[in-house]
Amino acid sequence: MVRLPGGDRPEPGAVWRRVTRVPGGFAIHLINLLGQSDTEWDAPRALPQSTGDGRLRVRRTRGTVPRIRYADPDGRSRLVEVQVELEGDYATAILPAPHFWQLVYVTEEPAKVPPTPAP
Repeated sequence: MVRLPGGDRPEPGAVWRRVTRVPGGFAIHLINLLGQSDTEWDAPRALPQSTGDGRLRVRRTRGTVPRIRYADPDGRSRLVEVQVELEGDYATAILPAPHFWQLVYVTEEPAKVPPTPAP
């Protein structure tokens, strides 16, 4: 779950979250409609309002650790890795505020098991 004002439908004044399954994980599209008076795609846009940082929390699958990366065409247009904190069955990451649109790419990586010391 990404904690930002909004939901899974495009609405003016909110962040539209669209989650899709991709090979090896899922992608979250964050479309910032804060400060917009409509959801028309080809219409002139006002500068978006800042959402502030977002918090992504995902349930871990046994034996895996989520790898979380983001890209923002208005800022860093390449995938950038974010730090993941493990909390029991969950993993949490702080995402920078999206400008107009941000892609978050989450994949599952095998958990690295520390080597067992020799007797």
